[in-house]
Amino acid sequence: MAQTAAAGVGYISKKAGKEPPVGFIGGLRNLQIYELPEMGKEIRTEVFLEHEVSNATVVSGKIYLEERCIVTCELKIFLDKIK
Repeated sequence: MAQTAAAGVGYISKKAGKEPPVGFIGGLRNLQIYELPEMGKEIRTEVFLEHEVSNATVVSGKIYLEERCIVTCELKIFLDKIK
């Protein structure tokens, strides 16, 4: 989920002609692991922006195996200022 969030921020930064900021995971909340995928299986990850204040962002995420949601959580991410 953190990599998906980072990819989204990187895409937005590059589209705006800026360098992507460095980010740090500041917290993990409400982690629920319902199932672990077998090696070689394809998973799909979704992240949703929940809150953004200054350099702190909270995202919720879900990981799917086929159509089943197998992991959910919230991540608090801190970003250096975008240059």
